[in-house]
Amino acid sequence: MESDVLAILREFETLTEEVAPLLILSRATFVIESVVARCTAILPRLAEVKSALALARFEDDANALLATECAARGIAEHARCLLSLKRDDGNAAWTHLVLAQGE
Repeated sequence: MESDVLAILREFETLTEEVAPLLILSRATFVIESVVARCTAILPRLAEVKSALALARFEDDANALLATECAARGIAEHARCLLSLKRDDGNAAWTHLVLAQGE
């Protein structure tokens, strides 16, 4: 179980190291869309491992993955906000900003 936690946390760490500069430096829509896709892709695995940890009563580890899941959702929503701004959709951008802050 511990190896699953470490593996998924390392995967998320790698993801954040790779996508953070993209969100700051890139204006290319396809790059920002790839950030959304990558953050969204890790969510099912995070949920799966988190649920297994919660069932096994490893609450500290489950909470760490909950925080990681919230961070991944927040990054994805931030990227969606940027995409909405690029598309001149202020209402959607605002919604995504609020969702990002809620995570």
